[in-house]
Amino acid sequence: LPAEHKNACDGSLQKLESSLHRISKIVKAISNFSLVSANAPMIPTEPQSFIEEAVLLCNLHFKTGNIALILPETYPPAKVLCRPTEMVHATYNLLSNGSDAVASLDERWVRVNINLTDTDVVISVTDSGTTPIASLAERLFEPFFTTKPVGKGAGLGLSQALGLIRANQGTLEIDPNSKHTCFSMKLPRLH
Repeated sequence: LPAEHKNACDGSLQKLESSLHRISKIVKAISNFSLVSANAPMIPTEPQSFIEEAVLLCNLHFKTGNIALILPETYPPAKVLCRPTEMVHATYNLLSNGSDAVASLDERWVRVNINLTDTDVVISVTDSGTTPIASLAERLFEPFFTTKPVGKGAGLGLSQALGLIRANQGTLEIDPNSKHTCFSMKLPRLH
């Protein structure tokens, strides 16, 4: 083969290999996502791993909705004791809820932040929507309560996320002082 054809083939093979690797990661994430089990052992886990798996699962939703997903540039070196699959599920629900909430807005973004305290890893998922009024915010974690139009959601995402986070010794709250809708997940930090 002439050099220019060989280079083109090499480039195509690299793109194919990259795509196959990405597809493999997505299939693994979907497989893990379907295996939520309360009997699974809790293991030391870096939050980056379950956040990235959740992002893989809902990334297409963000792209097709033209919603910016803003992730940390770097993740702090911290671990939590958890069931990773449950945390992927909880994080996915928070990201999906955020993307649904901003889908009809002019400004559409969801941002993930991680902060460390002496005792906790705090993961916040903030979207470009406004903070709900207090009476509404109190009900957001109730099963089957939804602010979405009929047929657009069952109202289970936030209540499932809350249950999964609690099962991993964490808490989930909405920040009433945030300008935008902000859910904060706290998990005990391993030292």
